[in-house]
Amino acid sequence: MKKTMVLYIITPLLLALASCEDSGGGTYAGRSSRQFYAQDIYQSELQNKSVYYTVNAVHLAENSTCIVYADRNAGVSIATAETIAAEFQNNIVYKITNAFGPFGDLDGNRKLILLLLDIRDGYSGSGYVAGYFNPSDMFQRSTRYPYSNQADMIYLDTNPGQPGTTEFYSTIAHELQHQINFTASVDYRIIGNTIYDMDTWIDEGLSSAAEYIYRGGHYTQRINYFNSDRGGTISKGNNFFVWQNDANVLDEYATVYLFFQWLRIQSGGTGIYKNIIQSPDYDYHAVTAAATSIGGPYSDWGTLMREWLLANYVNSATGTLGYKGEIQTTTYAISDNTRNLLPGEGVYSKINTQFDVTDTGNIRYAGATKNSTLISTTTPYTGTRLLTFNSNDSNAVFNTSGNIVSSAYETGQLTGNGDSRSVVEAGRQAYQNPGKYPVDAAAILGERERTFDGTDLLYGKN
Repeated sequence: MKKTMVLYIITPLLLALASCEDSGGGTYAGRSSRQFYAQDIYQSELQNKSVYYTVNAVHLAENSTCIVYADRNAGVSIATAETIAAEFQNNIVYKITNAFGPFGDLDGNRKLILLLLDIRDGYSGSGYVAGYFNPSDMFQRSTRYPYSNQADMIYLDTNPGQPGTTEFYSTIAHELQHQINFTASVDYRIIGNTIYDMDTWIDEGLSSAAEYIYRGGHYTQRINYFNSDRGGTISKGNNFFVWQNDANVLDEYATVYLFFQWLRIQSGGTGIYKNIIQSPDYDYHAVTAAATSIGGPYSDWGTLMREWLLANYVNSATGTLGYKGEIQTTTYAISDNTRNLLPGEGVYSKINTQFDVTDTGNIRYAGATKNSTLISTTTPYTGTRLLTFNSNDSNAVFNTSGNIVSSAYETGQLTGNGDSRSVVEAGRQAYQNPGKYPVDAAAILGERERTFDGTDLLYGKN
């Protein structure tokens, strides 16, 4: 979803960060403290509006790249905070800024604030908000932004998030990219008096790539989730392009992770990510322009999506129809005769001999064979699988109430032949449910339009 902001003047200001010496005893005796506003994610979703509360945080660690604060009720030790600050300085910030660009520095100290707290997300044992970046903090506190912390900062969960773990550090990398992406929107995506934030799926795709870059290897939980498709919704077409903040949002995270890994593998490195984030475009054009480096006719969104959707089935070790042996994906054919598909969605059905069907509207087809470089793109379609997909490049499918309009769906034809139940169940059982899984706050809250005027945008690049 596009977010627009009217831009008049961008003025870097020096912020006075209010702090005081902590007069309490115990672990944090003598440490300075500061009050922050934090968003109550659970209540914000429940009330369909932004709900904030005050966090009394203590200064626990600091170096040349970050300042670590923690809610004094979160139980974070000074030693843990110092370890987090060291990891940020020695690994995270270099890797992520090198791949995506500098983060927005409001006060000129070149230090990002990491606020550790138990994010109020209604956690009850499964999905939880691992962290978030709030663009409102980049604005002057005012009647328009009454809860701005006026600071370059990110928020990191301590329950069930575990400070000091690889998962926790991956969250820092993920949220840092979001902060950098907002900064890049100010730098590169100004049209007239308007700034455009990148579409959610691109911003989240780049943050998933940030996790990979920090780890130096794959986030296997995302890949395993895709391969198991335990809810059966991925095989029915659900993916990242129309980002839906619903019960199946893990589909979006799994598929966007794979798509941005496919872009990296096929383009020959992580340089494609910086090309995307620094694009003047905020939508799919940023991706298709960067994808031309792969060498195919990928300036067309439909062609690019077809290639990636086929790659997940074909899994060729060479060429573009796979991940060159780096990732193995599993797809499932469904037994429907027709399927209503949103833009970007694609489904598979089994071809016995051949299948005759004609393109209608934005619905396109392709035939493919496992581990092959050959596909059929004209009727009659041959191979072992028929791909039916919606090539529409517009994902503006929501009405003002946040619901998908019925006209966004287009009906595609399938062969009616799907994988057997035993095949599907075997694939799902191979995936071990982690019990708890992290998501970004955007997945819970969605995105809201923001406007500003005068000098209320605080921004000074580090």
